[in-house]
Amino acid sequence: MSTYFNYPSRSLIDELRHIAAELMKLGHGIVVTDESPSQLERLMEMFGINSSKEMRIQYRSLLFSVKESLDEYVSGVAVHPEVLDQTTANGCALHCQLRRKNVLVGVTVDKGLVPLLCTYGEYTTQGLDGLAARCAEYKDCGCDFTMWRAQFNVGEHSPSYQAIMDNANNLAKFAAISQSKRMLPILEVDVVPSDDNDMERAEKCAEAILIFIYKSLCDHHVNLEGTILKIPALNAGPKCTKRYSPGQISKTTLRLLRHVVPASVGGEFK
Repeated sequence: MSTYFNYPSRSLIDELRHIAAELMKLGHGIVVTDESPSQLERLMEMFGINSSKEMRIQYRSLLFSVKESLDEYVSGVAVHPEVLDQTTANGCALHCQLRRKNVLVGVTVDKGLVPLLCTYGEYTTQGLDGLAARCAEYKDCGCDFTMWRAQFNVGEHSPSYQAIMDNANNLAKFAAISQSKRMLPILEVDVVPSDDNDMERAEKCAEAILIFIYKSLCDHHVNLEGTILKIPALNAGPKCTKRYSPGQISKTTLRLLRHVVPASVGGEFK
């Protein structure tokens, strides 16, 4: 096996590191408002609001046009691709409201979860087809980062080797394509307790998942400084008889991140 490959250009690495530093500024957070049209429709119906394209524009315009100092607390906002084509009543692009506040704009690029064959209710994420062209288009629109969600169920028979390998490779391919178009990838690793597993089982599974993911990222020559990890706090399954305090949950999660996540990663948030 050859160990020779071309490194990313210094200008690309510097741009990705700058985006990571801006997103992970001290005292700031990343807001995820990437609801799909169908998700927003269900949400609005819960409150008796008639969902339509115009109503979605009004909702997002209200959300993005906060007149307080948004940039003092928010460093980035992830949106659904639909937002990039939407404009307000005065003809202003919705996402430009965020850029004018010095808030970076990102976009969720995956196409959702689909069942993974021959597994016990596990999933893989679709959306790699045409991703390079879409990322180039989003970069031209002024976006600086992308998001991709992979779900890992923790149960008696999961996560399976098949699910871990498939999702790890998809995350690595997504990250490599995103970086090639000068966009920082955020890896959303959703570890979902689905049975009676305790905290120790969740930690061991999450450790194996992250090890496979970072091995796959290295195999695809992804620049780790230009990536961000999004992972939920570890927890026991809903049927677990043990109860864990917030302090135990936070200590276990931090121990996992310090033990597995490489120091060069741009950042982690939950």
